[in-house]
Formats: sequence, structure tokens, C-alpha cells
Amino acid sequence: MSYDARYLPAFQEAQAALARASANLEFTLGRVTGLLPLNPATIATLSAEDRERLDALAARFARCQQMAGSAFKALSLLEAEPQARFIDLLALMQKRGLIASIAAWDAQRDLRNDIGHVYFATDGEFATFHNAIATAAPQVIAYAARLDAYVAGIGVGGD
Repeated sequence: MSYDARYLPAFQEAQAALARASANLEFTLGRVTGLLPLNPATIATLSAEDRERLDALAARFARCQQMAGSAFKALSLLEAEPQARFIDLLALMQKRGLIASIAAWDAQRDLRNDIGHVYFATDGEFATFHNAIATAAPQVIAYAARLDAYVAGIGVGGD
């Protein structure tokens, strides 16, 4: 497959940023696995360090999910298939096998968007939210490996 070499440096930068974000998220997910699944009863037993780990999980989830979107945009430019609408970009990424579905992406994006804006009225809400992030995190982590495999398959020299 041919690609527009003018966009290769920008794509490689986005690909590397996604790889770093993915590795960071995977590390932090590993650090909280022993705390999960959360429930209202376990929230009261969390130490300040545990809560900090959960905050790091949320922040790294948001960053990785955002970096995936940036890398996907850069890929579409590289392949000379820029999409005017983000929904069309997602459809292209689904076609490429980089995302499982637009619905899954939308659910991840909704979680990402809630991270900076949600306020927990109850321990149950706190538990549900962080359990959802932990459940979605492996899918988001996988974007970097899928992207690497895809570009290797089409002969693009990635990082």
C-alpha cells in the first residue's frame, strides 16, 4: 500500500506517543489489579496511596484513549484518506481492525470525558466508575499494538 511520506514523521510521533501512553496505562493497571473490583465496602479501606493509584489509572486511561484518536487521525493522513468527520475516521479504523466497534470507542470516550468532570456522591458511584475504567483499559492499551501490527503489515516504517 502506498502512503504519503510527508505525513510519516507526524505519524511516527503520534505512534510513539500512543506506545508510551499504552505502556504507562498498562503499568498502572497492573498496580491496581489487586484493588479490583471495587465495591462500596472496599472503598472505605482504601489508603491514600490506593486512591492515588486509582487517580493515576483514570488519568492514564484518558491520555491513552486521547493519544489513540490522534494516532488514528495521523494514520488517515498518512494513508491519504483524511476524514472530515470523526465518525468517518472511526468507521475507517474499524474497517482496518484497529478498533472493535464505534460503540466501544464511544463508551471509552465517554469514560475519558467523565474523568475530569465527574463528582462521586457515593462510594458506589466511585466504585462503578473505576471498575468501568479498569474493564475498558485493556481495550485501550491494545490500540498501540494493533496500530503497530497494522502499519508493519502495510510496510510503513514505524517506531
